[in-house]
Amino acid sequence: MVESNIDFETANRSYHMHVPAAHSSLSIGHILYHVLDTRRDIEVASQHSSDIAIAPIRSAMAACKFAELCNPGGKNLQAIDLFQERVVTDARSIREAVNSGQHDFAVRTHLRT
Repeated sequence: MVESNIDFETANRSYHMHVPAAHSSLSIGHILYHVLDTRRDIEVASQHSSDIAIAPIRSAMAACKFAELCNPGGKNLQAIDLFQERVVTDARSIREAVNSGQHDFAVRTHLRT
């Protein structure tokens, strides 16, 4: 069983502004699918000593995984910056809008297994 503190209802409201609900919705299964596929992509590339050509979401996940391996403390700011740049475009604009009181929207993104 996987536990999460992600508010999927709120996360999906934001997600569906960019991705049609008919295409996909965020869920623990959806996130695990991308995590496991990214892991498979990394394993295949390492077995064949080859480059990786993957989708931006998986590229960000792989970068975070590599940063975690290189810095077990998990404090790698470059990985966080890369994730925000590739996956959460304009995250700073969202933060500024929330902080200014224009919007009261907040999404929790911490996932624990």
